[in-house]
Amino acid sequence: MLSGVDPATVSGGLSLVSSGFPKPGATYWFSHFRAVGAGLDAYPERRMGPIAGVLFSLSGTTLKMTAQLMPMLPRPEDAVTLEVRDRVTGAWMQTVTAPVGAGFTALLRVEDWDPFVGWDYRVVFSRGGGFTGNVPAEPVSGQLAVVTMSCTKASHRSTDRTSPSQPLVEGVRALGLYTSKNLWFPHEQRGRACALRGGRDRRGWLRQLPGVGQRRATGVMRAQSRPGMFTSDNGYMLGEHRLHAGKTVAYEPSALVPLIITGPGFPANVQRRHPISQIDLAPTIADIAAATPTLTVDGVSLIPLARSPVGWPARHLVIEAGPRSLNGPMFYTGVRGSRYVYLEYHETVEVEFYDLMRDPYQLQNLEADPAYDGYQAQLARLLESMRNCVGADCR
Repeated sequence: MLSGVDPATVSGGLSLVSSGFPKPGATYWFSHFRAVGAGLDAYPERRMGPIAGVLFSLSGTTLKMTAQLMPMLPRPEDAVTLEVRDRVTGAWMQTVTAPVGAGFTALLRVEDWDPFVGWDYRVVFSRGGGFTGNVPAEPVSGQLAVVTMSCTKASHRSTDRTSPSQPLVEGVRALGLYTSKNLWFPHEQRGRACALRGGRDRRGWLRQLPGVGQRRATGVMRAQSRPGMFTSDNGYMLGEHRLHAGKTVAYEPSALVPLIITGPGFPANVQRRHPISQIDLAPTIADIAAATPTLTVDGVSLIPLARSPVGWPARHLVIEAGPRSLNGPMFYTGVRGSRYVYLEYHETVEVEFYDLMRDPYQLQNLEADPAYDGYQAQLARLLESMRNCVGADCR
């Protein structure tokens, strides 16, 4: 407190510094700080917080947004709500609300986002204050550059450095680094055809797949009499979870793959978000062909789910990766349902447990949270029973 000081002799601003000296880092909180007096001028438009800023990405019709809050004494009820402005009335409409979690961040996710128009948004903190911005529309004009995935041909040479080693497999030749002899672009012709025939259609190459009809505005395929199926073998990590690259981890960017099916039994313009697996592809194809598999299948036909989700069971699916050698341990095994993911890592004997509803980006491992002990124990028993399952036991 400055007492007996002429305000005319004081100029400048007020600064708050939190120091744990001699220990590093901020150690102390400021609470109920007030500054009053005739010599003070307030500039509310210069204030910052409680939301410092947001980051967002748009993938198809899914908007992912992270709101970064200023450090503050947390409360259990703290939450952040994303609102968008109605393009006709100008009124603000609430979309999703997320709790404030680790690192003073709130993770917001909106499905069925319209990416073809720009949206004004504001992110509102439950205790007051917010942050405004705009999510621009995706560009739909101009040339479209088609980037294709690539695979590496079998070679004993590494593609990023020279190697004096001899081929491990007889007949394998030493190929050059980053040359057409060593890199194979399996989708080059498909990408070229897309650029020539449908350069402005982001999904134009899908039209060339057998049985796939013309794309509607929503990106969902029309049903045709000839069946068609599109999927992928794995996702790929590109920096998520501090993994610069990889495809054998249990996190969603790697574990999730697209699946588009069109044909008899599959209604047009329908999307389902239920847990399914590649074990369901064989029985689905058999169902489409009105055939009876002669071998035991672990999955189920997806035609009933496509027609109606009513009565579809709440499934848990086994997810796994590995092993490094023929008889070695798996990298991990786990079970994934619509909300929870339980994982066991066999080499490190570690466990991960995620609540996808509260933590869709899998940033907070709840393995040590006693509030989830019951769920973890239940999924651990389920994994043990399904680890080597066959047939109906896998469903």
